[in-house]
Amino acid sequence: MRQQLDRTVRLMNDAIPDAMVEGYEDLIEGLTLPHKMIATHFTAAAIRANASVIVTLNERDFPEERLAGFDIEAQPS
Repeated sequence: MRQQLDRTVRLMNDAIPDAMVEGYEDLIEGLTLPHKMIATHFTAAAIRANASVIVTLNERDFPEERLAGFDIEAQPS
């Protein structure tokens, strides 16, 4: 199982090398979102990457009023 996961990560990184977002961790503390563990990490990474959209299955975890200040919107996948 671990080998499959490592292979998938390697293939993804090889296919889109600029997709990895780093250095967002310092933004997490200042974010308040319904799903603290997941939504804050995704939102912090989106802010750091200057993204305008977060594509998600759970739009309710990314309230419009919380993302608007960062010029980010959540869209269903």
